[in-house]
Amino acid sequence: MKEKVLLAFTTFNQLDMTRKCLEYAMELGFDILVIDDCSTDGTQQYLSDIKVEAILKSERKGLTDSWNRAYKYFKASDYSHMVLSNNDVLIPKGAVEGMISEYPLVVPMCNESGAGYACKEQAIKSIVFNPEDSSNVEIVQGWIGSMNRCGVDGQTFHDLWFKSIKCWTGFCMCMSRDIIFWEFVDGNLFDPRNINVGNDDDLAKRVNAYASTYIALGAFVYHFKGASFNKQIGGRDDLSRDYK
Repeated sequence: MKEKVLLAFTTFNQLDMTRKCLEYAMELGFDILVIDDCSTDGTQQYLSDIKVEAILKSERKGLTDSWNRAYKYFKASDYSHMVLSNNDVLIPKGAVEGMISEYPLVVPMCNESGAGYACKEQAIKSIVFNPEDSSNVEIVQGWIGSMNRCGVDGQTFHDLWFKSIKCWTGFCMCMSRDIIFWEFVDGNLFDPRNINVGNDDDLAKRVNAYASTYIALGAFVYHFKGASFNKQIGGRDDLSRDYK
């Protein structure tokens, strides 16, 4: 695999979930960056203990700030791709490779509850998941990953397993360096006015005005959905509230 890939994860508290997320990630063989939004539950000490590259904030700035810091780190690097993910996601072996393409923005398939209402096209339905059993997530990725290697009438993986979409949920996304085209004049990729939410929709609209966002039909991740804000819908841009 010629591409050089960075896995970037955002965290705020939720130490147990972050530990599970990174246990998966560290088995994948890619470089890891964690951006922590001033956690107070031991997350920052944990990141130091496991010796991963981390940006540790001294005050809360919100998820959008974390996404923009990851983007700027990626832009200044020599990585060909970045997978940007929240910490409530389990990425099994093979999923990252399934998202890599020449497209500027690619999102994975996920469990039905993880897709939520925003993008049903991302959901793998009629499968029972047990995220506590790691083999369950690996099995699903292995199943859809094996399908993309079969090919049809000489068509390649890229011909068959990337589908253009207009909306998606931003819990996990893969960017090529072409994403730089869509940054703002201030150097941010995500609008800082959206402190925690709304930036996946905003970026999708901007990208789709000139190109397309794609689903990688051969890549699966497990998303816990709603964990980042404790399932609270209202007030998610209010940093005075302690979402865990």
